[in-house]
Amino acid sequence: MVGWTGLDQYDPTNPVGQSYLDDFDRAYGRRPEYCVPVVNRDLATVLLHAFADAHPLSPRGVKEALERVKMVPAASGAPGTFLSFGKWIRRGWMGAGYLVARQLDPDRVNARTVGRFGQL
Repeated sequence: MVGWTGLDQYDPTNPVGQSYLDDFDRAYGRRPEYCVPVVNRDLATVLLHAFADAHPLSPRGVKEALERVKMVPAASGAPGTFLSFGKWIRRGWMGAGYLVARQLDPDRVNARTVGRFGQL
């Protein structure tokens, strides 16, 4: 894998993601710096917004509430990535830098950002 470029959703320059990881580290004593924690934080944030705004709290109510989630800052992706849905928009993550190109360092432990989708 050394020398290959992969696409990831974790960007160490995203202040929303870093703030979340700071809170996680304070709570649990470790800092998982990879895509799964920040993506899961984003998913949980969207669901909490939808459940809180669903009237009635039913499948249709939640669907319609999801369509009202707009411009929520995302922890994953590059700085400026946000979460937004609509009647015809189902992808959620928006922004030119959502996918981040990273390469594994020769130490085979660390990775470095080499570019961002839309910014390469």
